[in-house]
Amino acid sequence: MTTMMMLLVSYNGRPDLDTKTVAANHFNLSEGNFLRKIESREIDLPAVRLEDTSQKARRVVMLSDLAEYLDKKADEARRAIRH
Repeated sequence: MTTMMMLLVSYNGRPDLDTKTVAANHFNLSEGNFLRKIESREIDLPAVRLEDTSQKARRVVMLSDLAEYLDKKADEARRAIRH
């Protein structure tokens, strides 16, 4: 089973997650700290606004992007162990 499939099952087939959920469930961070790390590029994961016109619009992370990020980090960890 792929990471994407596992995430889809875990989140009832939703294609996106709010940044608060991603921050808490996958990074153990508050939403604010998570967004700051994205903006400073410490976390290389896109968080998109659903409404382009409002700065206060809800931000989400697409499950496909999260799956890719998790797979990339797992690959990096595997390579580090082998060296």
